[in-house]
Amino acid sequence: MSVINFIDIYSPLITLGEIIEKQKVESYSQDIEYYYNKKLILFLIEFYDNYLPVKITILENNYHKMLNNKLEDFFKENLDQDLINTVCTDICFYTNLDFVKKIYEKYPNIFSNDYNYTYFTENANYVNYNLVKSACSGEKYDIALYLMEQYNFTILNIEYLYLDNIKPDILKRMLEIEKLENYKYNPTILNKFCYLIRYKNYEIQKILVEEILKLNIQDKYYYLNNILIHLNENSNLDTIKFILYHPLFDGSFIHIREWYNIISRVYHYDVKLKNMNLHLKTKIFETYFEYLMNKNICFTDILYYEDYLIIQVLVRLPNSVSLLSKIFDTVIEPGGIVQEIYISLFKYGDLEVYKFIEKKKIILISKTYTILKKCYLTYFIIKIIEL
Repeated sequence: MSVINFIDIYSPLITLGEIIEKQKVESYSQDIEYYYNKKLILFLIEFYDNYLPVKITILENNYHKMLNNKLEDFFKENLDQDLINTVCTDICFYTNLDFVKKIYEKYPNIFSNDYNYTYFTENANYVNYNLVKSACSGEKYDIALYLMEQYNFTILNIEYLYLDNIKPDILKRMLEIEKLENYKYNPTILNKFCYLIRYKNYEIQKILVEEILKLNIQDKYYYLNNILIHLNENSNLDTIKFILYHPLFDGSFIHIREWYNIISRVYHYDVKLKNMNLHLKTKIFETYFEYLMNKNICFTDILYYEDYLIIQVLVRLPNSVSLLSKIFDTVIEPGGIVQEIYISLFKYGDLEVYKFIEKKKIILISKTYTILKKCYLTYFIIKIIEL
């Protein structure tokens, strides 16, 4: 026999391996072997939102009802606290509010926000654990919100907090309960909060960013600088615009050197990312320089840094002529352009940018330019032909 039948007829404290031995199951898959020593109650909780492994059956055709009955049986047992902690933790990670409220009736002490314990698993032990950490790890944010509302749990001090796939309305409510303002002098939490913005969708990013914008602290723009760098690297154009044109943002508080650090992280040709949209990178550069121009913030020094590094990048990007035409007359004097820009252009630029520069008659010292042109023009022509 290879099917493990009606596992829900057994005690919640029996292990899956003991059921296999009782039923004399001759063969079973490797994924079942992984749970061999797991107690039945923990096994059933883990698969609440998922299908049981193939060749494992239950007698009750209503999983919610079956698990509810198993919990009732579990409550009748004389149990050690570590197992109670584990069951309650897994309930918050895998199931729903109905079961969370059910375990509160039996074990209210574990719902105290200062109750911490060690959560034991097969692979690792997690110290100073609690129910809200489990709910957030399992992306059960409705449970996490319930714990915050009813029992004053907090989330912003969780070391590994990601908030992946959280819904905007739940996040807003969480931040109403636990205000970031309360941590405005805690750089550890503020830095982690800024990191949360990475890899989120626009609606979530707006909510998180606005919390930083509302802070009234001296270092606010330090955190905003870091956020903009994160957004640049991930090409989050809409959120970048949201920050730049937000009424609580004032770019004049950002030093020119910091503006360079931000803008230079939009794109760098030495950084290799999968599926990079270079057209979008050009638009992000345009957004920054449009903002600086509109706010009359001098950006000349931004472009001078590191041998015109930003212009070296721009001549490599598609559809960049429009932006280049706006800034070249401001910052580049005839004879002032450096060798590295031409190297970028001849090796990686396109014909449109090349024609623009030639038309502007922006040249190096003629001897140097001639040598460069001879070295790279052949490469450049071959590249154009390939396109």
